[in-house]
Amino acid sequence: MAGHYPYYLSFIFTRGENQSETGAPNASDAIQQIWLFNTLQIVAFLLHGTILFTVVLSSNVRRTSTWLALIAAWMVFTLSNLLLVGQQIGPNPGFGICLTQAGLIYATPVLTAFCSVAFILQLYLTVTHIFEFKAVQVDSKHTFFFIIAPPVSFVIIFVEVLVQGLLDPKVVQRDATGMYCHLTSNTATLISGFLVCCAMLTMLTFEALTAIMVYQNWATFRRRTKPVHSNGMVSLTMIIRSAIFGLTKQLAIVLSVVSVSIPSGSRSFSALHLMVASLPVAVALIFGTQADIVRVWMFWKKNVPATPVPVKEYKSWFDDM
Repeated sequence: MAGHYPYYLSFIFTRGENQSETGAPNASDAIQQIWLFNTLQIVAFLLHGTILFTVVLSSNVRRTSTWLALIAAWMVFTLSNLLLVGQQIGPNPGFGICLTQAGLIYATPVLTAFCSVAFILQLYLTVTHIFEFKAVQVDSKHTFFFIIAPPVSFVIIFVEVLVQGLLDPKVVQRDATGMYCHLTSNTATLISGFLVCCAMLTMLTFEALTAIMVYQNWATFRRRTKPVHSNGMVSLTMIIRSAIFGLTKQLAIVLSVVSVSIPSGSRSFSALHLMVASLPVAVALIFGTQADIVRVWMFWKKNVPATPVPVKEYKSWFDDM
């Protein structure tokens, strides 16, 4: 049984090796799909790198540590998908590079999922403190989850896949599409799938709680979302962007589930791979098109410093993002 892995949920399921090849792409189409997959990953990596570079170096852009970690996690995600470039067609790739990518392929979705949860949790805690008229603070247990849990979970899954591959090398194979390497056994897929699903449910829960809290306390939210109170960490538009981000990840899960019923060698299966592969680009556009980031690159316009305005006319530091 082969454990196919279009990133999020479909790696939980398995399918037999003897599947219908009806509608299978010819060699030319397969090569085009592989390079389109690679192009999406390269574009996403460059976009996320540009965003991170801009935020870190610009004094006019402020973001939380969890926001920065989320962007960095997506850079790792895209790089992991590019590890097999040059060995995606023709002879099988070397065992070492294939096993390494397989480890990353299973570990990076967990990394991005846990970073997403950390980001949403920090957003939720910030909104909570705003309504409680307290300074935004994160205690030690929050710091542990925000900073430690994502990389620790990543390392655990990566090592688990490496050990499994070393103990049983024949399970390490290039995917039927040729786009990346994976394991044909189920252990890593079930563990990664379970962790990603738990993270996504947690993320949706706190997104919903944040939205409800803002709706029920709208007047207070408008008064309190000033940099002096919230440290520029939260606004209505940031919450909306976060919700769109969450829905985008859920769409990726739906596409992955749909792919389970499609033969692995077919054009439709490859097309679904490419649709899910576009997720990092979508994430970059969601968080990289915020107004303050865009303004940094509008070098032909003079940067006018913000001036205080009355509360009734006030737009929070994040409101135009």
